[in-house]
Amino acid sequence: MHAANPPLQVLLQIGIPIGPRSPQGRGPRPVVLMPSTSIRKMEYDLDRRTLSVWFVASGKRYEFEGVPPETFAAFRAAFAKGRYFNDHIRNNFRYRLVASDSDPG
Repeated sequence: MHAANPPLQVLLQIGIPIGPRSPQGRGPRPVVLMPSTSIRKMEYDLDRRTLSVWFVASGKRYEFEGVPPETFAAFRAAFAKGRYFNDHIRNNFRYRLVASDSDPG
């Protein structure tokens, strides 16, 4: 069980956009598209604290579990997304490869 979600005010202070709810009806699911040579897209599910990352070279999508909203906000704000990913996310959170047919685009 994870701790309660941070209040809306905290999310806004750390820069998490509040947008449409996820398809499952849970909390907002920010999607970030960015110019990066290694990362094509990232998506964060606040309720599940799950970060999805799509990679440019392989096209594969991985989900990272237990990622705090502050880590997602810092990742989103990082100038070098690949470097931030390697230094702060890769090998620091449990992850799984997601089948390509569940890639929303």
